Amino acid sequence: MLNFDDLQFNNLIVPSNDSSSLAKFKKMDIPKSDQISGIEMRISNIIIKDNKQEHIWPFIRYSNLYLIIVVVDDLTKEPVNLTIKGFDDVDDGDSLPVDRTIYYWKKDKNNKKAPAQVHVFCSIVKCHKATRELGGVLKSLKGKKDYKSAVSELANAITSSPVQVVDTLMTVGSVVGKLLKNVDDTPLLSIAQSFTDINGNFDALGKHSNRFENKFAQFNINLIIRDKKREPSA
Repeated sequence: MLNFDDLQFNNLIVPSNDSSSLAKFKKMDIPKSDQISGIEMRISNIIIKDNKQEHIWPFIRYSNLYLIIVVVDDLTKEPVNLTIKGFDDVDDGDSLPVDRTIYYWKKDKNNKKAPAQVHVFCSIVKCHKATRELGGVLKSLKGKKDYKSAVSELANAITSSPVQVVDTLMTVGSVVGKLLKNVDDTPLLSIAQSFTDINGNFDALGKHSNRFENKFAQFNINLIIRDKKREPSA
């Protein structure tokens, strides 16, 4: 089973022009997430610093990698994004061709309630053989007992004990990781990040970049917040 003990954490840096500092927001107890009209989360700028492949000339120096993404919110209480994507022949210094939305919510007549919690788990894992397409396997995963149990535990944590969400999200990640064969026990880089209304992550409008890195890899998770009522008129 994959070992996520080396999990990386970070805190979203809220800019000085935080909208909650406005007078009308100071009158509120905590600016709630229902004040926003849109959330998008993107992963980008994935750079492999050290692919963990020993470089002995003239042998191959490339690595095959998997990117695992699990995203959950308090609206569905189960993964709204569950992705495993493979990349073959990655060298040190290479960038993975990924700039994609991993979470999206937009207020409309069918989606009036905004999420108060969004939790993200991402991991880059080295594979010792060529990567394989796992789309079909992921679909069958939802029927497996250990996956159902992990998701149920995650749903309970979101509802009753949000401080336990990261631990349970890692459990889901581990269950997903069981699908991978011939991989390193320890990923190059793994992160778990929580965005919540109480922490103020949804208060500030615009794009906020969160970088995670260690000696093996780095990537950005960008949080974009929109709100028609608070956005300045032209």
